[in-house]
Amino acid sequence: MVKIYLQNNPGRFAPVHLLINYENKIMLKFKKKILPLHIGVVLDESGSMSYIKETAITSLNGQLESFRNEAAANGIETTISISTFSYEIKEFVKNIPIADTEDIDSESFRPSGGTALNDAIGSMINTLKEKTGMYLLLVVTDGDENSSRKYNAQTIKDMVVGSIATDVWTFAMCVPPGHKSSTSRNYGIPLECISEWEATKYGTKVMTQNIRSSNTGLFTRYAAGKTRSFSYFTPDLNNLAQSTVAANLDEVTDQFKALSVLSKQSIRDFIQGEGYTFQVGDNFYQLTKSETIQDYKDIIIQSNGDGALYTGENARSLLRLPEGSSIALNPANTTDYTIYIRSTSWNRNLMPNSKVLLRNATQRRAVRKIAKRTTRRIRGTFS
Repeated sequence: MVKIYLQNNPGRFAPVHLLINYENKIMLKFKKKILPLHIGVVLDESGSMSYIKETAITSLNGQLESFRNEAAANGIETTISISTFSYEIKEFVKNIPIADTEDIDSESFRPSGGTALNDAIGSMINTLKEKTGMYLLLVVTDGDENSSRKYNAQTIKDMVVGSIATDVWTFAMCVPPGHKSSTSRNYGIPLECISEWEATKYGTKVMTQNIRSSNTGLFTRYAAGKTRSFSYFTPDLNNLAQSTVAANLDEVTDQFKALSVLSKQSIRDFIQGEGYTFQVGDNFYQLTKSETIQDYKDIIIQSNGDGALYTGENARSLLRLPEGSSIALNPANTTDYTIYIRSTSWNRNLMPNSKVLLRNATQRRAVRKIAKRTTRRIRGTFS
């Protein structure tokens, strides 16, 4: 048997296999094995999609490229299944390695007919279950269910909820404007895993960018040992190191003063009530609940460790927010940072037990102005 010296006692020997066993135990304790990932993409091929046929296929191929890149970059064994639906379900690929996929030919995508959405979802869930591991099912539709014959909404909801309960399933859907809440209720998919999109060329491009950005965040979770997400379309900041934030953004800690909000009130009333002048755009409110952030609003990130404030042109990309579109942010997705959003109105409602960042340039107490005006009036009276 091969022997090596023990570090703490050069006069003794230990069998190599004992040290290897010891090392394996440490590995098992601290390193969690990443499960194989099985992706299902379901795309609406009903008649209404004919207006954006070429753009829809470009979007699908962009999603495939994103999946290939993220799987390779994170070293995650990944397979994919792709289907489309109208009256019937059409299967393009089934459980093949993501690295072996090729772009879908636009000639094979022929929108027509109705929307068998329930059948498409149910069929894909069953297809993915043929494999063991963790699962992502992404559905893109521009309309409502109207043609399914095998599954109804309640059956699909039971399948979705049951799958989510296993802690290895992530469901995501892109739905028409105004359908987010009803889709969540009907199918049991978390709200932050549902995104609304417009079935136009521009809307499809924005949706594709949103999916690619969301894939980056999801694969980061997978690589960290997570097996599911309840916030696919909402950025997760828990894996964002402060050194990365500091390297990409400007620290502006000394440019702002934090004020505590004790009761619900408008931002103008609060700022003026604190004795400061109010100016639209100079104040940032704390994000306290999930909220859709417009693409033109600036963001400040505060480290909960040392309280440092960071902002800059790269803030949105650092948070993986797609350019040119609005996206939901949820403060519950991070314990390391506090997010502040620039207020662009005077009647923004502030929540109790939150904070407002007041730019130093506006920290001139209104009472001083009142005092000066009052003094001038008094002097004028006795002159």
